[in-house]
Amino acid sequence: MTFWTESEWRVFASTAKENLQFEQELPFALIGSGTHCHPRLPVQAELETAYFACSFDDRIELWPLCAVAFPAWGIIPCDVEVLLGHYRLRFEKHPKPSLERAGSNSPQDTSLIPGPGQIPGDMRLTMAWEQKSVTKPIARAVTILGSQHPSVWRTRGRQMLPCDHALVCANHRLWLVDLHPPENSMKNSAVFELLANQEYYQVGDMRLSLGPASVECEASVTRRKRLQSRADASETSKSHGSSASTSVKTLPAAERVTRERAIPERVATEGGGSAEDYERTDAKSMVLSNTAATSPTPVLEGFDCPEMLTSRLTGRLVSINQSRFTRAKSLRVGASAITFAAAIAFLVWLFQ
Repeated sequence: MTFWTESEWRVFASTAKENLQFEQELPFALIGSGTHCHPRLPVQAELETAYFACSFDDRIELWPLCAVAFPAWGIIPCDVEVLLGHYRLRFEKHPKPSLERAGSNSPQDTSLIPGPGQIPGDMRLTMAWEQKSVTKPIARAVTILGSQHPSVWRTRGRQMLPCDHALVCANHRLWLVDLHPPENSMKNSAVFELLANQEYYQVGDMRLSLGPASVECEASVTRRKRLQSRADASETSKSHGSSASTSVKTLPAAERVTRERAIPERVATEGGGSAEDYERTDAKSMVLSNTAATSPTPVLEGFDCPEMLTSRLTGRLVSINQSRFTRAKSLRVGASAITFAAAIAFLVWLFQ
């Protein structure tokens, strides 16, 4: 498959203790802690797929795929560092010599976020579902398609993930990049070039094409079968888990029936009271135990919630800045006090 650029580029990830360098074979990269990412960094599990980086002939663009606190996105210069966990990311590319000579006489764009209409061409994407169809112009080189924030095109209720696919438009051509590729597949199997050949590519229950289309392309069929097999395997594992839990719960119930039948007879035989009294007491205990078992358990919002992740990271950064401000203020107050005391001592010594 031919891509939109052949320029070489790399990603640098550094901390206080290590410096890592990742050469990129493809013109795009998924960055995070997931096994499908390259570079794959040991950060929080919530940052499984944190960024989508895309290299072009003259620039590199970076787009967030999860709720990252204070994210940077758009065109990333080589001297700008992006934070991901405790890593600092920096991007570097080597354009073709012809592009370097052509760009030496052209003014550089200082805007970090490419605005609508900044890319050439009049590409229009047809999005169809059920009996509806919508055609939208593609105004950016990179567009994140999904159901929720931080995707750019949000299609709620269309069975998509929050950030499902990336649309890459360059040189009057359009590519679809799967942001959740299979772990053991070829790296370039996550990319598909959309052609105006009356074939569509299905994402969720939405059909994407260039113009009218009535036939699903082979890559889309393969991807849907893979997702269906994964869903069937997950459903099978859940059913096995539920059957195992049911069998575990059945044994105590049988033991309880046996105990309920045996103990009243023992009580009546030993003369410690009537069986009816014990049955009433045991019935009360059963009601209490059932009430305690069926009482709702408070559910706390977990750290896997994107909004909770953002708030915690933001609170952490704010607390760090506040502590730095407090420390600096204390140092200034202490220095002023020492200077004032030294001035008073000098005046007292001078006029003695």
